[in-house]
Amino acid sequence: MVDIIKKKYLINESENKEIVNEKVKIDLSLNTDKDRTGQVKGTVKDINGIILKGVNARIISKDGDFSLVSISDEKGEFYFNNIPENKLYKILLTMQGKDTYESNWFKAVEFFEYKELNFVLLDKETYSIILGTLNTKINTAINNVEIMAFNEDSNKNLSLISVVRSNSVGEFMFSNLKQGTYVIKIKNEELGNISKRVIINGNSQIIQLQMEI
Repeated sequence: MVDIIKKKYLINESENKEIVNEKVKIDLSLNTDKDRTGQVKGTVKDINGIILKGVNARIISKDGDFSLVSISDEKGEFYFNNIPENKLYKILLTMQGKDTYESNWFKAVEFFEYKELNFVLLDKETYSIILGTLNTKINTAINNVEIMAFNEDSNKNLSLISVVRSNSVGEFMFSNLKQGTYVIKIKNEELGNISKRVIINGNSQIIQLQMEI
């Protein structure tokens, strides 16, 4: 520690503003391990390159001693300041309607370094279902009949994706269906053959399908 004379002027004490001497101890040593920090900036967009505002971004250290939260702004940007160096970090991104993103562990920024990272959030993959009923033309339920679902591509080629049977009241269901065109078919020696085309053009749809033989 070093003794330094502090010059302090006392207002209105004298016309010539006499100096009163006061000893002050000041620590002039340099601490090389304390407060060595950097910054991290992130930018979030969707798969089409559109900026995403309101993304919840969290940075956490691998040792669990450090965590910060930031929200992306109108430019899709978020910032973490005062990130201690010599640690491993990862970033978690969450937003309603988007898949949660979790980065790999990365080395902390060096002292006063400014690190920029870019992220892409994907839409949550949601599925639709087809709820069907199988009846005779006089509205009698038909049970225990095999029903097939095919995916139809742009060339009208069919790929079998699922086979179910109607229950005791003639109901059947196909689930976990992505957007696309489907053909529902029944092939039965006693009842005959029937097929219907179903188009799913959205997410989380419930398609009601009535089939009559």
